[in-house]
Amino acid sequence: MSQIITITITSAGPDLGPYSILLVDNLGNVTVDATGVPKSALFAGYTVTIPDNIVAIRLESVNAD
Repeated sequence: MSQIITITITSAGPDLGPYSILLVDNLGNVTVDATGVPKSALFAGYTVTIPDNIVAIRLESVNAD
């Protein structure tokens, strides 16, 4: 059964984003859950639904600079 979680960051470096949310499963496979997520949405709390086999969530800036 899937889980609904809220990702909230409390501090961040100077990178303005936007960000991709990457999900890592129990076999080490990485899949993209969302792209183009603004930094402001992560500070406010961004809700995602993840499968049970996810063991880690990564944020990755997709800023071209």
